[in-house]
Amino acid sequence: MKSNHPGPSTKSFTLVELLVVVAIIAVLAGVTMAAVPRAFRSAHLAASTNNLRQIGAAINTYASDNDSVLPVWYQYSNNQYWWQVLTPYLGGGGTNYNLPVYHDPGDANYDGSSYDQISLTISYGYNYMMMGRSDQDGDAYPPRHLASVTSGSETLALTDGADTNSYGYIDDYGHGPDTNRYQGQTPALFLDGHVDIISISTNFEGSLPYFNRD
Repeated sequence: MKSNHPGPSTKSFTLVELLVVVAIIAVLAGVTMAAVPRAFRSAHLAASTNNLRQIGAAINTYASDNDSVLPVWYQYSNNQYWWQVLTPYLGGGGTNYNLPVYHDPGDANYDGSSYDQISLTISYGYNYMMMGRSDQDGDAYPPRHLASVTSGSETLALTDGADTNSYGYIDDYGHGPDTNRYQGQTPALFLDGHVDIISISTNFEGSLPYFNRD
């Protein structure tokens, strides 16, 4: 016997409904694509901040092992830069200076294979004007003793993002943090071990309080 009940109904999308669905998908895709770079930057910033804290601990441990004298940017006496001097305090040994702690994941120019004195790329810049430039006699910025530091919380030690091929330092002669890495900001390590996110334009262009050693 043939049923008089109608079968299940089917309804097709109208053109307007289809366009609405496509528009919603496009908006969601746009929001997602915009959020992904921000998420990566936040993750990179957190990793860089953690790296700087570890380096800060190494600086203070080095000083405690060396009569409270801070590491300088370059030691002529043993032919080593600051990161090479600190490497044993950060889990490295020998000539293996390619440690994760020296690499900010937001640094597109990083090359861990070039830790030599001629072509170096490193993610962080050492403030030799406050910390000491070298152990050579007559240097304008000699090794600094912790007792001469009046306020560790205001003494800038390192920032994220020295210029490529600047040999890992910052100064007030044009070698500053990379303005593109974190949209005009930089993580900054202070001698007491804390890390702040500071504005590059405010602190490294024009008035430069973090380079005044007096």
